[in-house]
Amino acid sequence: MVGRDTCVHRARRHAGFTLIELMVVVAIIIVVSVLAVRFYSGGRRGAAADSFARTMLALAHQARQYSMATRSQTRLRFVPGAPPVVFLEQFDTAAATWAPISQTPLPADVQLCVAAYATAPGPLTPTCPATSELRLEYTNGGVQVRDGSNSQVCPSSGSLPCTGISLPFGTTDNAHQYKVHVFGLTGLPRLMDQW
Repeated sequence: MVGRDTCVHRARRHAGFTLIELMVVVAIIIVVSVLAVRFYSGGRRGAAADSFARTMLALAHQARQYSMATRSQTRLRFVPGAPPVVFLEQFDTAAATWAPISQTPLPADVQLCVAAYATAPGPLTPTCPATSELRLEYTNGGVQVRDGSNSQVCPSSGSLPCTGISLPFGTTDNAHQYKVHVFGLTGLPRLMDQW
């Protein structure tokens, strides 16, 4: 009979978890949850900026291709505001106006910065956010830059294409920084993940 009581006692002792074991499991679950929330929330903010960077590159390619395919003027128009918007437009010679092709609003946590005019895509220290409108006009692939009042900015005079322009943008907290550099003679854009 003594053997039977010992077996019953051992079965009762191993039938549940101790309070310390339960507290350790709960602590592990809390730590893993906190790490997962930090990881996924940071990635989500960066994902919007990454997606917009690829969209900017695609818009620059599309504007260049439209201008070469149709042998007409095409432009990207960057309009600051709430929310900032990037317009892709094509010049309608019959109506003598710019016709919209598409418009792309910026994600809430992404801001455009002041453009820089350079022949090579070097490091920048841009002013953010941009407060004035900017227009990149493509003619047969070449690029000219105008401001909101339609004054030619790059090149500063003449009809030659601009030698290059960098369009910086990034998240409002500067955690993610990008720029699209457009080479003026060819109009080819290049995306970079730092200023």
